[in-house]
Amino acid sequence: MLVEFDNLTIREATTALLNSKIQEWISDGRITRAYNARLQVIECFRLAVQLGVLEVNPAREVTVVERNEAGPRAINKSELSTLRLAARQWDNANRPGRKNLNPMSDFVAVFTMTGCRIGEALALRYEDVDWGHKTVSFCGTIDELTGQRKDKTKSKSGMRTIDVPLELMDLLRRRYENQPPLNPLGAVFVTKEGTWVLPCNVRTAWRKIRKIAGLEWVKPHSFRVTVGTDVGNKVSPNAAAQLLGHSSDAVTRKHYMDKSKAVRVDTSEYLRELNQAAED
Repeated sequence: MLVEFDNLTIREATTALLNSKIQEWISDGRITRAYNARLQVIECFRLAVQLGVLEVNPAREVTVVERNEAGPRAINKSELSTLRLAARQWDNANRPGRKNLNPMSDFVAVFTMTGCRIGEALALRYEDVDWGHKTVSFCGTIDELTGQRKDKTKSKSGMRTIDVPLELMDLLRRRYENQPPLNPLGAVFVTKEGTWVLPCNVRTAWRKIRKIAGLEWVKPHSFRVTVGTDVGNKVSPNAAAQLLGHSSDAVTRKHYMDKSKAVRVDTSEYLRELNQAAED
């Protein structure tokens, strides 16, 4: 976080300056980032105090960020259609510079057809694609700080192989056949310099797209909630947990299934049979 203060040293970091940056993120709607950043700087300056660099921790008095405790919210079909259209508009807009190698509409397709995390999508390599069995393996993520790929996901259960739709296989094959000459990483999404695409750059573009769509509440993570909700309702919470890489469906139910979209199950026949068995 301190990188965003240019050449500010630890001793120059005051509560007022730190609080100002946190409040800027809150005003921009980036609540999760503000919450996590506050926790990180508190720990950073706690260490500085322990080492004798500072006498007090300037981050302790930064305004507490209240996380949004509202339940997960899935994107409905109409909203999804609007977002896809906005992504295509963004991709086709005339902007200075070289052609973008990574259309945002491709990211939307990957998120929608896998439910993966943004770091997992950016860490995908063509060697993780099984063309014959039509599967994709998520076995890495992009480190936000170093910009490098880590050969692990958020959790052990996140290391997974999933079956994907033919439409996604077609998209991956198109990208493979049209990948730039400079791609030493074998990455599905790669920069013009042949390096990994950073999550922060995707999020920056996404904020502009969701503004075009008039759906500013939608984050890349919202697609993961949408997939979890849809698969959880239509198949089972356990199937959704396996798809998303959760250790149990309890996590999926609590954080990745929109309860307002829950499908009511008709149990009347089971109850009738139970009653009949009791009478017999």
